[in-house]
Amino acid sequence: MTDTQKHETFDYELTEKGKLWFFGHVFDDFESYIKAYWNKTQSEECDDSYDESFRIDYIEKQFEDDFDVEDDRRLELENDGDADAFYYDKEHVNAFTIKHYRENKDAVMKDVRDGSLGNGGGLIWDWGISDDPGEMTIETLAQWTWKYYTRPYYSQMIKENFSADLGVPLDEIQKEHISVNG
Repeated sequence: MTDTQKHETFDYELTEKGKLWFFGHVFDDFESYIKAYWNKTQSEECDDSYDESFRIDYIEKQFEDDFDVEDDRRLELENDGDADAFYYDKEHVNAFTIKHYRENKDAVMKDVRDGSLGNGGGLIWDWGISDDPGEMTIETLAQWTWKYYTRPYYSQMIKENFSADLGVPLDEIQKEHISVNG
């Protein structure tokens, strides 16, 4: 028995069945983009009943471009303070640990002071000392993208962003994939 290959970034199998599943998974967030792609590539008027070949074609040829546009749009709205940006998923948090070194704790405390902990502005939603006193537990709001990316890709992205934003060395952030709770 062979393992079915998955897309490197997005969480679907590289089979027709996997692409059809993923189309259904992204449909609500990307419906306007899907309709626009239909209008660009099809001769008949869109009646919202997309055949399988169109759904596969959209995932293979257009989805990643639309995803990037939507991500940029949401981030820009978030940066402008728009309450409807939905860049961060306020019902889910990323949970991971970092080494409990003085420099890391200072960076966490600075973010907590600057961001008013969980009320916007800062990166950290919650934090604490883990069961292992050599580690701190960190929670950040999940990005809207968590439900579409593969777990390894999303985990690495969040760790790299956290490292860059707070100055915590990447090798001092847990090695395993982070968990998204909620």
